[in-house]
Amino acid sequence: RRVDRATRIQEVTKRGMIRRLSAVVLLAGVSALVPHHPLAACRPRVGSALVRPMSSDETSMVSVNEETIKSAASVSTGVAGLLVGGPVLAIIAAIAGNYVSQQESEVGEVARGLGKVTLDVINFILKVNTKYDLSSKASSAASDAVASLKEKDAEGTITKVEGVLGEASAKIGAVTEEYDLIEKGKQALAYASDLSTKAIDKGLELNQEYKITDKVTDSVKTAIDKGVDAAKKASA
Repeated sequence: RRVDRATRIQEVTKRGMIRRLSAVVLLAGVSALVPHHPLAACRPRVGSALVRPMSSDETSMVSVNEETIKSAASVSTGVAGLLVGGPVLAIIAAIAGNYVSQQESEVGEVARGLGKVTLDVINFILKVNTKYDLSSKASSAASDAVASLKEKDAEGTITKVEGVLGEASAKIGAVTEEYDLIEKGKQALAYASDLSTKAIDKGLELNQEYKITDKVTDSVKTAIDKGVDAAKKASA
């Protein structure tokens, strides 16, 4: 029974760590929405009704401007890809969302609209949390739940796991602060975003010049036709 109990505790701990890591990824994506140049926030874009000036009570929230709207579109499509098809699809969806959001087309407007809605939801959550202090209440409830579990944990397994996680968190925090990983990560994301956009533009340019898509389509059709002919001959 003790072995089964220890196994269950380990499984619960693993699931908890996965949830924490997922939360960290989402928070990192949201943090990337904060503009690098706050004074340039709310720069209007001609021909779009998505961008609006910020009121005084929104200055502490995520700024709603052209840069953050595009970033939010990329984050939203990336998260959707992660939920549907895992990390690989998340990367593809994020790149696609980032590219489409920068295009002056109806699809681009839809992508920016998605980014705008995402920012509005984030800001709404932040406002509600600020008003009702939900994060502190949730933290207090979690602490009470952990304390209750500790009282029932005669072997001290939860305390040991808590100590290991605390030590790992402290080390990660120290490394992050020492090497300024958050800011460097934002810079890397910005560079990757620009690079992926240029790569897609170049790929479309080459495809238009050399008709790569048409050639691939013709090759696939030819292969299918040959397969159908071979099947007909075999059945005759």
